[in-house]
Amino acid sequence: MPNHLKLNENHWIDKDALDICKNLSEAGHTAYLVGGSVRDYLAGVPPKDFDIATDALPNQVKKLISRAYVIGKRFRLVLVHRHNVQYEVATFRRNPTHAEADDEEVQNDNLFGEPEQDAKRRDFTINAMFYDPKTKQVIDYVDGLKDIDARVLRMIGDPVERILEDPIRILRALRLSHKLHFQIEENLRMGIANHHACLAEAALPRIREDLLKILRLPAPERCLLECHDLGVMKTCFPLLQSIYMDQEQSEIFETSMHRAVHFIEDYSDPKEQFLCFTYAILKALSANTDKEIWDDELFDSIENSLKNEFGVFKSEVEFIRKNMQLISSFSRIENFIKRGRRRQTNFLSHEAFPYALKLAHWDYYIDSETYLNWQDLYRRDIPHMVEKDIEKMKTRYSKRRS
Repeated sequence: MPNHLKLNENHWIDKDALDICKNLSEAGHTAYLVGGSVRDYLAGVPPKDFDIATDALPNQVKKLISRAYVIGKRFRLVLVHRHNVQYEVATFRRNPTHAEADDEEVQNDNLFGEPEQDAKRRDFTINAMFYDPKTKQVIDYVDGLKDIDARVLRMIGDPVERILEDPIRILRALRLSHKLHFQIEENLRMGIANHHACLAEAALPRIREDLLKILRLPAPERCLLECHDLGVMKTCFPLLQSIYMDQEQSEIFETSMHRAVHFIEDYSDPKEQFLCFTYAILKALSANTDKEIWDDELFDSIENSLKNEFGVFKSEVEFIRKNMQLISSFSRIENFIKRGRRRQTNFLSHEAFPYALKLAHWDYYIDSETYLNWQDLYRRDIPHMVEKDIEKMKTRYSKRRS
């Protein structure tokens, strides 16, 4: 029998997610919130992503809910769009039987089942609880409520088996433990320490996705330090491993990462996150050398690691490089004033300019007075440039109509 916890209100639930559950329920289907939103609310963290689990099949959800789209082949689920927000609606699933597991035609991820079967195939106990908005009850088949109370992160099933099944669970476990300030259960911790080598086989886009989530933590440097302590960094991020093997470099890197939370304004933009991350790496590597952080040779030495270890896209790498190159220019405002108008405009209108300026001030490369002077120049010229662009567009449009 599942454990139940009665909650008094639904006020913590996003209105659109609540409406989706209500529409499915009114059509005779079971519809629960599942995963992160339930976990975070019970752990005292403001919930953000509201995923929904239901007994309705993907095509039934599509017919019942407006602006719903079925995606995926191996794992079919429904995305529902509301006000620039995306909600995932997945049908309850089960693991295959022995006979089905041997059948190559069976798509294991599309074997639909009951709520209890769905809960037990998820990763951690605290991620496998359902919440029924209709009855205001938390439904728990895996003792997730006990682990929430004990503030313990525990794997469902055998930790080693589940890690080998999906190595990304290692990064997810480390991230969640630091996000929620939970203790990793001892068997899971040993499984991570003994089997982190399997992460070498993980897909780079998935590593990138979890690294970005780690960089969004209030103290990402603590999570990365635990990655080092458990040997995960050696497998996954060799460049960071080399930094952590040098005490001075590791201290510089950790200090920069700790301060990065005050720099990043838009956590939905990976460019900004990777910019701070790369800056911290370059600052650490430049210690005890005659190279500055904007040295092209220093940046060249880590470019392959940015792409192949962290999954930074080529366009993002070039954006970061341009930021590094711009930083050295901010201390020489008199050189800028001597330039021609076209060169001044090109410099101020570059995509990287506002980021690089903020970065230079953030790391005390320029003082506040110089920073404000650059901001005044930027505010003076950007409206003028926008007006010119609008005039050009109007001229082109007039010519096309003629």
